[in-house]
Amino acid sequence: MHLLQFVSDEGYRRMIGAQLNVTEARYRLARKIFFGQRGGIRQRHLEGMEDQLGALCLALNSVVLVNS
Repeated sequence: MHLLQFVSDEGYRRMIGAQLNVTEARYRLARKIFFGQRGGIRQRHLEGMEDQLGALCLALNSVVLVNS
């Protein structure tokens, strides 16, 4: 059903494309914020990785909040 609607409805394709652009822009911003470690997770333990990703999410969400 989704594919048929995607193929047949121009407005639906535009809506999906706009949402993909927003998502990709958020990922691009996250890569720029995460540049200090060259875009990689450097912690060896799962807890360290979770802490590093949590800090990235906090920084990313605060940038988005300030800009909105």
